[in-house]
Amino acid sequence: MSNDKAAAFYVTLHGEVQGIGLRKRIREAARERDLKGWVRNQKAGHVQLHVEGPEPQARQLIADLQTGTIAADIDDIVVTRTEPAGFEAFTVAKLADAPRIAPSLSRAALDRARRLEGEYADLNTTALALLKAGGDQSELAELMRHIPSRFIGEPFLQRMKSMKFALGDVTCSFAAESWAHRAFQQALRQRIGYAPGPLLDSKSQGQAFARQIGLKVPQTYQHDVPLSAIEFRPGVVIKPISGASSKGVFSVLAPDDIFSLGNNKQLSSIDEFEAEARDYAQKQKAGDRWLVEDLILNADGYLPNDLKMLTFYGKAVLVQEATRMPTRVCYYDREGNKIRTGRYMNIEFEGTGLLPEYIELAEEVSLKIPSPFARIDFLKSKDGPVFGEFTPKPGNFQGFDATTDAWLGREFAEARGRLVADLMKGKRFTEFDAFVAELRGSSAA
Repeated sequence: MSNDKAAAFYVTLHGEVQGIGLRKRIREAARERDLKGWVRNQKAGHVQLHVEGPEPQARQLIADLQTGTIAADIDDIVVTRTEPAGFEAFTVAKLADAPRIAPSLSRAALDRARRLEGEYADLNTTALALLKAGGDQSELAELMRHIPSRFIGEPFLQRMKSMKFALGDVTCSFAAESWAHRAFQQALRQRIGYAPGPLLDSKSQGQAFARQIGLKVPQTYQHDVPLSAIEFRPGVVIKPISGASSKGVFSVLAPDDIFSLGNNKQLSSIDEFEAEARDYAQKQKAGDRWLVEDLILNADGYLPNDLKMLTFYGKAVLVQEATRMPTRVCYYDREGNKIRTGRYMNIEFEGTGLLPEYIELAEEVSLKIPSPFARIDFLKSKDGPVFGEFTPKPGNFQGFDATTDAWLGREFAEARGRLVADLMKGKRFTEFDAFVAELRGSSAA
């Protein structure tokens, strides 16, 4: 099939279209017509397909979808002509296929993004009209949480007094703050040579600062060594010198009882560990660089849960508790109430509870760091909080639902205000300054 003789269409199907075998039926119908492309499920509940081939056959497939010949559960179809991408077969695309199918999505995605801009502008107009008309303010607040803040117009500021909710509760965004904070940190590095978050993001430097301020930190036995130099023994954690999301982290309870945390696997031999570790190191920019530290256990003699504290300069706002092997997650607010945030809802568990000492410690530590936000991780050990790591930004920070994103965004903005106020009043971060001076002295030496 040559591209210059082919037509191509990008199609989105709405309705109860998932979980009914629709993708397989579309694949078979496309193959019968000698059409190429792909079909996939969307997270929003839609089904997408890219189809290319002789135009009459492609249009016949679309017509069969429109008339219910292939499935009767389709409520609406959006069809966009696009460019052939030269696919050699018609497949059901999976998550791993995203890079392969991305070029065939680009034009349709751009068209969709432009349409969404217009829709968000219209939603802003509707929200303002609701406010002027004295409409239901709970509905208005919910609507505004779902409109990106750059589309919410300045006229709302003029009508703040008539609102029964705080404007910041619907216009702030943790995702937007996280992106802005990245630019802020880059500006700091250009002007003073460092930014607090990236300095502490290094596991070894984060642990050094934690020790300096008196936190319990796992003992380090080896640092920055190749895999061949690791002194393998029970009761240790072997992890890469840099990394995220437990990838490349191995907890060694015994030579035949090793947990590969990143892969959520239990290994039964040193040979299996070495094979996985070599494979991980080959794929990483940092390469074959490892550290070995003490294995912390909980009261039951098992791997402790992680408590990831989202802390905004003196205030621990949200806590994620995570189990290991298998991974399960739950969230707490500052008072220890279990809440839902839109993240990891498919792997939720009841949680083991949040002790006030963890909140108090996280807030105390955050006041020693000149940054409006830091995620401070602790291990929930048999001996109380044991420091895990600092993270200047949580992974998938865009994944919270609209309510949580707005709530955390406001907390971020208010924390920045508290930090600036302290700096203007002359506060010195003496322990952090000493930590930076020591790092610079080591670098100079």
